[in-house]
Amino acid sequence: MNKFLILMLFIYSSILVADDKNEYSINLFCQDLNVILERVSVHSYNIANHQTTRTENGTPFRRKIIDHCLHGQCLISEDQTPPILKYRPGHPDANENGFVAYPDFSIDQERAKLIKAQNAYDLVVGNMPISSVNLLVGNKWDECFSKYIYFKEQFDFKTYLGRK
Repeated sequence: MNKFLILMLFIYSSILVADDKNEYSINLFCQDLNVILERVSVHSYNIANHQTTRTENGTPFRRKIIDHCLHGQCLISEDQTPPILKYRPGHPDANENGFVAYPDFSIDQERAKLIKAQNAYDLVVGNMPISSVNLLVGNKWDECFSKYIYFKEQFDFKTYLGRK
């Protein structure tokens, strides 16, 4: 009797685990991954430009901020924090008093946000609702590719390999 009860509990718990996996749909997975990849793109861009004193419009770089994300898409704006002035009289972008305007944000905070995105990526990919082989064969990802540009750029391996 005890063996039967243990077997039934094992089967029931296996079904619950399987149901949890089924609840994480392909579309929700694509939304989550697109948001993560967009966040990585924004934070990487900020880090790459943390010392940019002149953009194409002649102003210092302004950090990109992710205001919020909904349904796999993020709303991005520019930080309105005024630049910090550093005395660099020999710098080509120095004003008449020798000060150069630099973006005012913490590169360490941007790196911390990248680490958080990496942790979220590990969690999401670890619970991927279908096999990663489906990225190379089949068309289960096509809807995600049509909706989420960051997801497509990162995971459209069939096009990358010349299969489409």
